[in-house]
Amino acid sequence: MPIQWLSYNDKTIVKHLLYLGGLALVLRLVYLYLAVDHLGMDRFWHYANDTNFYWGIADHILVKRSFIGSYSLFLVGPGYGLIITAIRVLFGSDPLYTILFSVLMGTLAPMVIYLLAYHLLNNKTVAFIAGCISAISWTSISMSCHIMTDQPYFTIQATALLFYVLGFKFGRIKWFLFAGLLTGIAAYLRSMGMFWPVILLCVVLVMPVPRVFASRLAMIKRAAIPALIVLVMTVPWMVRNYVVHDVFTFGSNGGMALCTRLVAQMYAINEGKHSILEYGDIWNQEEGYLTENMGPGYKKAMERVIRAAVEHPDWMISAIWKNIDENIRTYNYFVLRQMPYGVDVIETINRRFCHWGGYVLLFLTIAGLIIMIIKGKHPAWLILGSAYFFYTIIVGVSFWQGSRLHYPAEMAWSIIVAYCVYVVATKIKMAILRTSSTRS
Repeated sequence: MPIQWLSYNDKTIVKHLLYLGGLALVLRLVYLYLAVDHLGMDRFWHYANDTNFYWGIADHILVKRSFIGSYSLFLVGPGYGLIITAIRVLFGSDPLYTILFSVLMGTLAPMVIYLLAYHLLNNKTVAFIAGCISAISWTSISMSCHIMTDQPYFTIQATALLFYVLGFKFGRIKWFLFAGLLTGIAAYLRSMGMFWPVILLCVVLVMPVPRVFASRLAMIKRAAIPALIVLVMTVPWMVRNYVVHDVFTFGSNGGMALCTRLVAQMYAINEGKHSILEYGDIWNQEEGYLTENMGPGYKKAMERVIRAAVEHPDWMISAIWKNIDENIRTYNYFVLRQMPYGVDVIETINRRFCHWGGYVLLFLTIAGLIIMIIKGKHPAWLILGSAYFFYTIIVGVSFWQGSRLHYPAEMAWSIIVAYCVYVVATKIKMAILRTSSTRS
């Protein structure tokens, strides 16, 4: 029986989904094979430092309680650590199983992007182009092969966004319930996800009311459901952190990034007494954050952030702007360092992208949003534009992490750029056809 909301009765859509999933899977498995063959599994599987936090949480639960496990739970929350724990219980402690979970998430990502684009714009060609961008994305391919939250968060949050769109399209409460549940899960992977329902609540205040809703108030009530679900899902962990560390927060990662990255950067640039890393190390020692006293240390770090924002708002704005500029055009360090072949070519392409590619994508994204507005593509431009700028502003907090930091914005810009390319290509095609008919 066809599932009508996905239009699975349309054979073209089924073929597109299968092609995108197959392409994504092959590319990610090839990358995994080449990287492991080049580096060896022992070096590859915890290539990124963040992996140690998530694996440490699983060890904390399964093997033996430790400081690193307790520290990691307060830093990043329990979400991904619980997923790793479940995988290790079911399949064993070989990290390959957890990597294959990420590969699965990366394989599903372009299929989700396709469906999101299709239901926003009702155009299979645009959806297919967007899905292809996601399938061949260097960042997605590399993130899909690591034990990190980047790829699971992307796929789960993009799926939640798809359910939001289905909710606005059909008005059914179940889609908003699913959206809230998945957004809550995504928030447990990366705490920034908990802010997304608030962004969408702001969007529904200005977007045109679809016919499936009796009034704007009715639409707002439905859109508030995911926000309430996320609140119910995340508050218990905040309460736990308050009881254990005397801090009512979901995780300390965001606040510590503000302190030891952004604020340290501000002072390194404008005072120059120490480097960014030296400032971070000095403050961590002064505040005792990297000890059992991490709760009070976190409070002191946040006081430092607030004080810096009040005393030097111009420094902070300048640093955020600098980081945004760098992060939207930085290249993929993982691919450069993990591929055994064509490193010189890859580095040349990456560095070219650093010089102009990021700005080209930004230009196409802005142009695509403008075209959507002109053509009255509501609520596509509002939802996608909000997602893009939300994730773009967030990258102003940190630096030195390559293209992975701006990766969540790809769930928006891949569709916007695909639409821009489609419209421009269609205009060019029509102009060529008119010219040919005139000559004949």
